[in-house]
Amino acid sequence: MKIAFWASAAALVLSPIAAPVAAYAQQSAGKKAATKTADLRCDTTTASGLSYTILKAGAGDAPGADDSVKVNYRGRLAKDGTQFDAGQGANFPVSGVIAGFAEGLQLMQPGAKFRFCIPAALGYGDQDKGTIPPASDLVFEVDLIEVNKAAAPVVQIIPETERQCEMTTASGMGYKELNSGLGNAPTDEDVALVNYRVYRPDTGQVMDASDWLQIPLAQASTAIGEALKLMTIGSSYRFCIPGAMLGQPPKEDGTPPPPVNFHIDLVDVKKSSELR
Repeated sequence: MKIAFWASAAALVLSPIAAPVAAYAQQSAGKKAATKTADLRCDTTTASGLSYTILKAGAGDAPGADDSVKVNYRGRLAKDGTQFDAGQGANFPVSGVIAGFAEGLQLMQPGAKFRFCIPAALGYGDQDKGTIPPASDLVFEVDLIEVNKAAAPVVQIIPETERQCEMTTASGMGYKELNSGLGNAPTDEDVALVNYRVYRPDTGQVMDASDWLQIPLAQASTAIGEALKLMTIGSSYRFCIPGAMLGQPPKEDGTPPPPVNFHIDLVDVKKSSELR
């Protein structure tokens, strides 16, 4: 009886205190949940669907798509706040991350801290990334520590005196031998190893260049195949090739497309069978 009595008494004594304690616990949990939810939200949305919040302003030049950055970051799932990644002093190119992250970085200035709310379409889409389930919206907090600007591209210009061709083939392709070679000329069964530059004959601006490129003649365009067959190993040629021979469409007024110049060094020739 005493046990029952004290149990009841204890219940009577504790009940007025238990109610406010329970109420406080619920209220505290509610505040934590609200805080957690707020940490997963952003207040400004761009045209692409990326949302962001400026947690701390920065100063200076924002990174561009070709630049690299140094950042501290934390990534969480938007649905429940689960952290899936974090990094300190991470260096990477802006173009090397998911679309939403790359767009967000270009809104920041050094010293800034942003929150990005990235919809799945600007993240990993339907891909399963293990800790990131398919179709997951993501939230990142990012500190932009440093921006490393990409070096300005070097524009190479071929002098006007080095753009002309002296001879013309029956097909209409111009050429000039710059250095003679001593080896064999390639055939359709061969693979040519070349160094080349492609440039505009009017301005001399180099549009493309590569060294040690392998070109199977059987797979080359008609114009390039014809050009290579004029050469011997060790030779260097300039080619002035009509745009139509390279498959370029006519201009809007119907006039032929502009020509394209090539400088080609024929380094070596191998039989296709030797490279298999």
